Amino acid sequence: MLDKGSMRPARIINCTKISETLYHVEIELLKELPFKPRSPQFVMIWIPGLESIPMSIAGCKENLIELVVKPVGRTTLSLVNAKQGETIGVKGPLGKALKLDGSGKYLLVAGGSGLAPIKMLHEELESKKIEHTIVFGGRSASEIGDISGLLRGTCSRIYISSDDGSIGFKGSAVELALRLLEAETYTKVVACGPKPMLKYLAKGIARFRDVETWVILENMVKCGLGVCGSCEIDGSGLLVCRDGPGFLLEEVVEWLEVK
Repeated sequence: MLDKGSMRPARIINCTKISETLYHVEIELLKELPFKPRSPQFVMIWIPGLESIPMSIAGCKENLIELVVKPVGRTTLSLVNAKQGETIGVKGPLGKALKLDGSGKYLLVAGGSGLAPIKMLHEELESKKIEHTIVFGGRSASEIGDISGLLRGTCSRIYISSDDGSIGFKGSAVELALRLLEAETYTKVVACGPKPMLKYLAKGIARFRDVETWVILENMVKCGLGVCGSCEIDGSGLLVCRDGPGFLLEEVVEWLEVK
């Protein structure tokens, strides 16, 4: 059996556009995984001739891996434009799973491609029948698309926000999440999205002292194995690929530049 640091052959099964900026990609591994991944673990995706990149796992069933892809560079653009059956390389699962117990009520907050690990965590919570709420935000209705179709469940509620008010709550995902925290009791918050979003959340959530908050970071990972140090969090000694990508908020609050 190959270990998690080996590149495995895989093929593209399906790619569906779910919004103006996001794609749902399904990949079939031709060699079995060393273990079942858990949120927010990730894989390194390699397309021949291009640089390998980290991608959060959005779901996994046997040898089928799901990704939520926002095409912004050569590798992600090639991935969403790949033909069905095209062969790629996959290394992983990498990183650590979140250390969450099964108690309490969860609030999951996502922006953009940060939806991927939140989707996987949603499915884990659903399987354990743990109550949770999901907040997803984008600039407009076109950026939201058919997000709700990816997040079906019986133990969860889904709230949508848009900056321009064209769908759901008018404002950011963080603004909506903070309103929910004021109106209801949550014991844990897990968020993933761009650094400005996480910084805004960190500032706003400081007054909710009884809430355990986790943030999933998207620093640039190169080796994925904790060797190169490219994903170190500003001299802290913490590496996103080795120690994360999920961290308790207090571990990374300085990196988020919260003042």
